[in-house]
Amino acid sequence: MTNFNESFAANLVGLWDFRSGSETRDTGLDDGFAQNGHIQGGATISGDQLHTNGSSGLFDVNGGTLSNGDGTSQFPGNDTPFDLDRGTLIVEFTQEHHVGSGPDTIVNRGELNDAGREGFFELRVTQDGAVEVMHCVPGIDSILSTGPGFFEEGDTVKAYYIWDESTGNQLVVENVTTGDSTEVSSSTTGLTFDITDNDDESFTFGAREADDGRYSNYFDGAIDYVAIFDADVLAESGDMIVEGSSGDDLIDAGYTGDPDTPPDQIDNAVVDGTDADTVVAGAGNDTVEAGAGDDLVYAGSGDDSVDGGAGDDTLIGDDNTGQPLTGTREKFEWDLAPDPNGAPPIENGDDLTGFTQNTGSVDVSFSVLSERGGVDTEFASNNQNIAGIQGDGDPVDDNSSLSSDLDNRGDFAKYQLKFSEPVENVSFRVNDIDGDGVVKIRAFDKDNMPIEVSLTAGGRLTLSDTDGVPGADTADSNGGYQSDTSANYSILVDIPGPVDRIEITHSQNGGGDSGINVTDVYFDTIGLIDDGAAGSDTLDGGDGNDLILGNGGDDLLRGGAGDDTVEGGDGDDELRGNTGDDVIDGGAGNDSMGGAEGDDTITGGAGEDTLTGGSGNDSLDGGADADTINGGSGNDTVTDNDGDNLINTSDGSLSALPDRGFPFVPGSQDQNTENDRDLVTTGDGNDTITTGDDRDTIDAGDGDNVIDAGFDDDQVTSGAGADLITSGEGSDTVNSGDGDDTIYGGLGPSFPDVVNIPDVNPDGPNDPILDNGDDLINAGGGNDLVFGEDDNDTIYGGAGNDTLDGGIDDDEITGGSGDDSIIGGQGADAMFGGDDKDTFAIGPDGDGIGDYIEGGEGGEDNDTLDLSSAGPLKINFDDAVDPGGTPGESGTVTFFDGNGYAPENVTGTLTFKEIENVIPCFTPGSRIATPKGEVPVETLREGDKIITRDNGIQEIRWIGTRTLNRSELRRAPYLRPILIKAGALGDGLPERDMMVSPQHRMLVSGDRTQLYFEESEVLVAAKHLVDHSAVQWVDPLRATYVHFMFDHHEVVLADGAWTESFQPGDQSLGAMGNGARTEILEIFPELKTPAGRETYVAARRALKSHEAKLLTR
Repeated sequence: MTNFNESFAANLVGLWDFRSGSETRDTGLDDGFAQNGHIQGGATISGDQLHTNGSSGLFDVNGGTLSNGDGTSQFPGNDTPFDLDRGTLIVEFTQEHHVGSGPDTIVNRGELNDAGREGFFELRVTQDGAVEVMHCVPGIDSILSTGPGFFEEGDTVKAYYIWDESTGNQLVVENVTTGDSTEVSSSTTGLTFDITDNDDESFTFGAREADDGRYSNYFDGAIDYVAIFDADVLAESGDMIVEGSSGDDLIDAGYTGDPDTPPDQIDNAVVDGTDADTVVAGAGNDTVEAGAGDDLVYAGSGDDSVDGGAGDDTLIGDDNTGQPLTGTREKFEWDLAPDPNGAPPIENGDDLTGFTQNTGSVDVSFSVLSERGGVDTEFASNNQNIAGIQGDGDPVDDNSSLSSDLDNRGDFAKYQLKFSEPVENVSFRVNDIDGDGVVKIRAFDKDNMPIEVSLTAGGRLTLSDTDGVPGADTADSNGGYQSDTSANYSILVDIPGPVDRIEITHSQNGGGDSGINVTDVYFDTIGLIDDGAAGSDTLDGGDGNDLILGNGGDDLLRGGAGDDTVEGGDGDDELRGNTGDDVIDGGAGNDSMGGAEGDDTITGGAGEDTLTGGSGNDSLDGGADADTINGGSGNDTVTDNDGDNLINTSDGSLSALPDRGFPFVPGSQDQNTENDRDLVTTGDGNDTITTGDDRDTIDAGDGDNVIDAGFDDDQVTSGAGADLITSGEGSDTVNSGDGDDTIYGGLGPSFPDVVNIPDVNPDGPNDPILDNGDDLINAGGGNDLVFGEDDNDTIYGGAGNDTLDGGIDDDEITGGSGDDSIIGGQGADAMFGGDDKDTFAIGPDGDGIGDYIEGGEGGEDNDTLDLSSAGPLKINFDDAVDPGGTPGESGTVTFFDGNGYAPENVTGTLTFKEIENVIPCFTPGSRIATPKGEVPVETLREGDKIITRDNGIQEIRWIGTRTLNRSELRRAPYLRPILIKAGALGDGLPERDMMVSPQHRMLVSGDRTQLYFEESEVLVAAKHLVDHSAVQWVDPLRATYVHFMFDHHEVVLADGAWTESFQPGDQSLGAMGNGARTEILEIFPELKTPAGRETYVAARRALKSHEAKLLTR
């Protein structure tokens, strides 16, 4: 239901719009008369509409006689205001059902039986879907018709009838339901509305008055309004474009500077009061206030300000009316239609229904608008006449066409081709218009106005112009039949354009069956040249679903409420969508844009842009260059494949909560676990990405990326590059790709370790949430540094020399290829070295309890188990742990509590296999013989008694330690410790693996020492015993050396083997720290001088490097 909104519009002399409170009144008072009416029969008025029943109901404007036929008028009126030489009648209606086979009348004036003597008017509809006007004056009859199939029952139709005694008449009809429109005109002169019968020939709505008081041809449906004007309102409303000048204009409701007479004005649409304005502001710094309605505003060049107001507006900055620019030649091909059976390609005889085809830069949509009777619409592959078609350089396909077949008089089908963008120079053929076939071709521009069509017809066709647009539009067969390739029954269609859509109507006006074929359709794409100067415009769409185009200049564009489309064009623009589901495109330049509320689609385009999604589930694409993107709340999708981008999709609030809540904080669980799930995809740049709450998916691509996934169970993928990834709270999956990456499976280094709570915590309460950090991390290629942190992590180092730290709880770590350093941390961990030389480091405080370690045998295999920091322990080599493995590379480690090595002091065990080196001056873990038995060297103190080889029991005078971390060992690799395996010195000595400093000397005896050096026993530095098998260098994460001194240099028992105590010399004292050196010199002041140091003689001869080689050959 649509009401006529402008009750006092200019030139209005009669209006019946059936509104509540004035249902039967004439509310058009410009003529000074109120021609009221009344209903009779079964007519009713409700919902601001007149409803007639198709049998007896009608509305009679007062002044006519009633149906009793007595010649009297109970409702006298005066029809003189309607005796017009020129004017316009507008009616909007909806037919529910057609009555009978003849026409049904909507509006009638005069009696049909007196048409030749007094005149007659009728606007009517036919059974086959045509809208017609019959207008008669004495001696002149005129009938205008849309032709069949224009509307169907249930469609809402608006009809304009314009007459002028001196120029002719015109029928313009719009199918409001389908959006189709048509126009028919004639040059018949002499037509007026001076229909005489004692000045009482007023109007009847819903029926035809055949004679005074006798009615027929009733209409079954609803009439929204009937309006009468005393002018041709379509012509006299100017060009319906409000035009500005070249100066600085204020174009609002009071603007009268339009050049038309009378001037076009804002919100003053004369025809139907829709307030839909078209404004061309022109040059200058203009201000436009378009007001209500669906407005189209061209701001023109200059720095303009435009407010679209309410309605679905289109606002265009700068002078973008441009000049047409010919683009590429493209074609719409029937043989590329989708196969109705789902098994392409389409085949001959397959049905054709609606579909859309992309021809390269244009989407062409084919549809069947309407049809009646037996219509077959199919694809045909038989040969066609293609002569004269303007192709694209390749041969025109003569085996591709639409086939439309009719078999009864009155059958018809109406087809449409709709282009997503206007095109020009359209060329195609319609073949085989034989039998009683009729084909009508109509084309429309983007404003839905009909445009000229050029038809070149064969010799058996008659062309006619039926739509009032210059040029023939209809081809009518003269009968007979020939093949599809016959030129006699073919028309060549050329449409210069620009064309928005094409209608092809096929009908049959006789008994001869009709079948036609439409060939493939060729056309040129077109564009626009912006030939105006770029301006910095301010465009505000206001309420409604607006289209806002900034074009050149640094523009401020606001969509306002509604689902808006905002495009910035060139320049550094600011674009704001506000509420609604907006589409925002920044275009070129460094733009700032945001969607505020709603599910927005935002594209940055070229330039360093700032995109803000706001609330809602937004889609953001930064486009080219380095962009800043803030997704805001909602489930956002962010894409930015170019530049070094800064992306943050969190909502920015401090109230975000993990799905599982915070430990020890009741009620802290997230109550909406799916309202901030983001998808972020970036390209090769060095991107910084933060996603915040809920389960996010990040694909960062190549580059040195910095990623923080935030709360909950996220999936993070990065390509090549040195990435820094913090997966955050939650059980995350990380795939980092190649490059030297640093990955934190938890909150990262910015949070203290206290937030990582062991599942079984000896120092406090256990972790109440056991699964908020079960991460799966694939570090990929490169030398990666990975921290699993809290909970049970699974870590794969991949290729490269990786450092993998599982953190707390029960982790599974696999090093992969490369020389990896693997730290299980607290918890019962499973560690697998994979290929090459891996080092497994066990920390203090029971970190190794429950661990399983498998070194792997692939690559350059030489794995090390570093127990140097693990505290009191016992290494038990046991080949039964790995029966199929290399002997001596498997066993267990037993840990003790520091109170001795009795069974009751055992705290747990570790199992290892495929380990070539086990790392237990002396390192912590070595056992020194004392009168009380063997004790760990790290437990010795000054004054303790030690068994010596030469002087019995001696008291320790000084003891010290030095610890070197991994960085120090890498800077001074000559300080790395030496591993002496059990039995390496012969006779089963040492009794267990021991690790000593490189300069620390072991006692060696035997025939060789006597032979080469004439000494039964000599001291040999550990580094000179290295043989790459039983004695070898090791690379621990850190090394602690323990030194102790007696009054003299002594030989003591360590792990069952004789070795030296500390002997101070120039080199050894120089290598000590100041504190240790000062302490020794206070105890042994004689060591301050070279002479004094020479008195502290060695207990045995110390071999030099080349001498020691004689013993190791």
